[in-house]
Amino acid sequence: MLKIDASPRGLYHPPAPHADDAAWDRLNSIVPWYYRHKCLQGPGVPEGGYEGVGTGYPILVSNTDVSEDVAYNMTKAMYVHFDDYKDSAPGANGWAWERQKLESSFMPFHEGSVRYYKEAGKWSDAAEANQQKNLKRQEILQKAWKEFTADAPSDDEDFKNGWAKARASALEAAGMIAVFQNW
Repeated sequence: MLKIDASPRGLYHPPAPHADDAAWDRLNSIVPWYYRHKCLQGPGVPEGGYEGVGTGYPILVSNTDVSEDVAYNMTKAMYVHFDDYKDSAPGANGWAWERQKLESSFMPFHEGSVRYYKEAGKWSDAAEANQQKNLKRQEILQKAWKEFTADAPSDDEDFKNGWAKARASALEAAGMIAVFQNW
């Protein structure tokens, strides 16, 4: 971002006016985990900030084989020790409780993290419904991947395009947003 900002054309962040509900409905029909956010700092951000989009950040990611206790304790540490590190790096303030959007996360949470969120009183019925939706999405993607790779093309470009199509088809058949049709 700094290199782009220093380039001859600079860096421009397209605004997403928070009062434009119709535009937000269109945006959220494609990327439902985006939310209204006032961006105040960063390369190319104008003085006083701008109305734009936000999404969960930062995110800790693990594989499913990470133990529930490890995920629980890591999640707990991020909140218990927040005041110790919140000013240490750009974006660290994203761990503040008031910035968490558990009900609109785009990935499922590890059961250990869910256990801590429940213990802390932050897990809601909406967060649980979103969790179940995200887990179902993962099941659909796993099934589609297994079916696609059983007879996948060996050519890299054909594989890439074929998987994009199979992925989008499986999600749409389940009534879910594919977000990307190809890449």
